[in-house]
Amino acid sequence: MNPLAYFAIELNRQNEEQAERARRLRRQRHGEDEPTAARDRLWAAAIHRFAERSAEPNTPERRPESRPAAGQPALGYPAA
Repeated sequence: MNPLAYFAIELNRQNEEQAERARRLRRQRHGEDEPTAARDRLWAAAIHRFAERSAEPNTPERRPESRPAAGQPALGYPAA
């Protein structure tokens, strides 16, 4: 796995812990504010998905193959 992916996953974990602490403090001060809690959960889920995608291998086998459109010459080759 890419070392940067490990860093992204660890950073995501730390951010989730900080967000949870902030949610607890906010609830203690202001009570449960469901729209804010829902927004925080959406952000946490988005960050988690980003970290998971960053951890996926980025090898040539996984990249989509680029092909010229029908009737177009391949790059670097003259038209037939």
